[in-house]
Amino acid sequence: MRLGAHMFKFQKFSDYYLSKFVPLLIALIIGLFSGIILHCITFYLHEGGHITFGYIDNIVYEGKLPSINITNYMSCPIFYFLKMPQQTMIIEGKVSLLFIYGGIMAVLLVSSLFSIVLIRKTRHKAYMLFPLIFAIHEILGNSICGTDNIMGKPYAICETNHMLNGIITWSPFLLTVPITFLIFPHVQKKMKILFNWIISQLKA
Repeated sequence: MRLGAHMFKFQKFSDYYLSKFVPLLIALIIGLFSGIILHCITFYLHEGGHITFGYIDNIVYEGKLPSINITNYMSCPIFYFLKMPQQTMIIEGKVSLLFIYGGIMAVLLVSSLFSIVLIRKTRHKAYMLFPLIFAIHEILGNSICGTDNIMGKPYAICETNHMLNGIITWSPFLLTVPITFLIFPHVQKKMKILFNWIISQLKA
């Protein structure tokens, strides 16, 4: 009788907490780390966009190959072993608008394409948030408050607007929201299987 009472309490605890709170916590942790890694990967895509569009513009309009180098790297947050390219320069060749805005265009084009494909495949509209979040960070962080503009330096508003800088700093962490939302049902399903197995072992 006492064992049955304990099993009832455990099942009630699992129904109200373990089947909801724990899966959500796990999904949040996975979402956070996945979001950071995804954000760091976009640096490669961004600088790759500069390089790709720089080559295209110089080959098509100048008829020659440019010399393009990545001049600076930075460490990915938390995953410090992962080095991200941060700045690309044309050593020899023409610096065009395609080169300047190529990084932003690459990130937005690729993220939008993947978003469309995944929405059609899974019917989850949450994937729409990915290109939107990337657009916020790319436009604010790399163009308005970065060097990807015709001036080659941040606009004056970035020096005094703390809210704008806050948005840029925290925008990558917004990736946690759609990732958590998308993986939560899968984590919850796996946890339910685990809890049912534990209950079956207690009954045995």
